[in-house]
Amino acid sequence: MFRTIHNINSYLCSFFKFTNFFAKLGAVIQSIPVAVMGGICILLFGMIAAMGIRHLIEEKVSLANMKNLVIVAIIFIIGIGYAHNGIAYATIAGLLIHWLVPNFTTKNEP
Repeated sequence: MFRTIHNINSYLCSFFKFTNFFAKLGAVIQSIPVAVMGGICILLFGMIAAMGIRHLIEEKVSLANMKNLVIVAIIFIIGIGYAHNGIAYATIAGLLIHWLVPNFTTKNEP
């Protein structure tokens, strides 16, 4: 299912990049109501978050490790909290925390 959605998103992205070169098609896209574009944005960012969570599950990332939990929490908060470039700031923060913070251990971890 996710593979099909990923393919559809790729085709739509290519279509919108292609239509950028034609003013009349750009005008059609600009005629889409703001509420509809808001719904599309909610869907887009929700899909990005869902794919990130799916990736964590597939890679079997242990959230029992405190460092991993802190990184995921900060990435989500920064990504959701910043209106402009939030995903970029979240990525930078996640990388910095991963590189600079030592590993924490909990009592349940081997």
